[in-house]
Amino acid sequence: MILNVHLTKVTNLSDGARFDEADPYVKFEIEQDNVLFDKDFGEMVSTKKKNEQNPVYGEDFRFELPTLENMELKCTVMDDDFGLDDKLGSCKIKLEKLDLSAESLEVRRKVDDNLFSPDSWIFLKLTWGEATEDADASGLSHVGAAAYECLRVDHPEHHGKLWNVTSGKVIGELHQTPKGAWPGGPTHPDGHSDYLPEIMGEILSRTTVWADVLSLGPPDGRFMDSFKNALATIAENAAESEKPVTIRMMFGNIIGLPTNCNAVREMLTADLPEDANIRLWIGAWRRGASWNHAKIIAVDGKYLHTGGHNMWDGHYLDYNPIHDLSLELEGGCALDGHKFANDQWDFVESEHETFWGTIGSKMPDHLPQAAHTRVTISEWPQGEASEHAPVFRASFVADLAEEVEDAIPIITVGRYGALTNVE
Repeated sequence: MILNVHLTKVTNLSDGARFDEADPYVKFEIEQDNVLFDKDFGEMVSTKKKNEQNPVYGEDFRFELPTLENMELKCTVMDDDFGLDDKLGSCKIKLEKLDLSAESLEVRRKVDDNLFSPDSWIFLKLTWGEATEDADASGLSHVGAAAYECLRVDHPEHHGKLWNVTSGKVIGELHQTPKGAWPGGPTHPDGHSDYLPEIMGEILSRTTVWADVLSLGPPDGRFMDSFKNALATIAENAAESEKPVTIRMMFGNIIGLPTNCNAVREMLTADLPEDANIRLWIGAWRRGASWNHAKIIAVDGKYLHTGGHNMWDGHYLDYNPIHDLSLELEGGCALDGHKFANDQWDFVESEHETFWGTIGSKMPDHLPQAAHTRVTISEWPQGEASEHAPVFRASFVADLAEEVEDAIPIITVGRYGALTNVE
C-alpha cells in the first residue's frame, strides 16, 4: 500500500550556520524498527527554499510499504549550504501509532526547541491507502458545482479542513431571533426567542460519544442554564458507558475581554457529580486581532447546529434583540463541524507549550494581556482529564452513522483567520 506524506510547511526555523537566512529543505526517511535488523524503505527530499525561515512546500512524497508495523518516519530539516549542509532540526514519527487511513490526518511535530523565540514545527498530512472519489460532488446544483470547482482548483490545501463536499438534511424551520421577525410578526413579545437556548441545549444533550461547541464567547443566562442541563443529561446517560464522553468547547479571547476558562468550567460543572463519565475542555485563543468567531454545535458526527447566533441573553432573548439566523441539520455535515475545531485545539496546545505560553498560562484567565497571541485552557475533572483536548477522528463515531432520508449535497466552508497564512 501507499503511504503519502504531504509536506505543508515548516515554521520558525533558525538562521543557518553562517548567520545568514536558511535555505531549507526536508529529507524524509522510513525505516522499520525490528528487533535484530532494521530495514530501510527509502529516502526522499523536498525542494530547496531560498532565504526562508517559514518555508511553504505543498509537496507530496509516496512510499510503497508492506505494512505500518514498527515503521518510523524520520523528518530532517536541512540548510542547503556550500560544502556540508547544516541540520536545522528533526523529529521521528511512529506511524503504527497514528491509526492512519485514506482519510487525511494532519500531523504537527516540533523539530527544534528555541528558548527565546517560537519553536520550529513541521506540518504534514499523512494518508495510508488510496482515497475514494468524493461521490457527493456529482449531485451538486449548478451553483454548487461552480463553487466546488473554484474551491477544488484554488484552495486544494484546505480540502477536508476548511471546505468539504458532504451531505445532510435541514431539520425544522430556520431559527430566527426574534422568532417570526421575518416575514413579519411581533417585534419582541416576552419570551420571544426562549426556544433558542432550549434547542441548543437539547441538541447538545444527545451526545453519547463526542461534542464540539464553538462560539465567540461562553454562554450566559438562559444559555448557560440550558448547557448545564444538557451536561447533566449527558452524564446520566453515560453513567454505564465504557468510555467517558468527550466535550470540547472553544471560544474567542477577544482583546480586553479574555475568556475566563476556569470560571466557565466551574459554572458548567457545578451541579455534576464528581464521578460523572465526562471529559470536558474549555479553550480560547487569540492571534493578533483574530479569534474564534464560528458558532457550531456538532454532536456524534450526526447532529449540527450552526449559523450566526452567539449564546448571550442580552443580544438575542431580551428587549430589542439582534436579528440573526441559525439552522439545525442532520447527516455527514456534522463531521465537518468536529474537524473544523481540530486545528483550533491544535493551535491552543502548540502555543501553550511555548516558553511565553507557559508563562502566560500561570496568569489568571480573567486578566487582560498585551501579548500578540494568547491561549487559555481548562479541563474537567482536574487531575483525571489530560491537560489538552484529544483530536477528533471520524472513526470515533463511525458506529453511530445512520443514513439520513432526503439528504442533499452540502458544501461546508469555514475560515481560521490568522491561524492560516495561506489565503
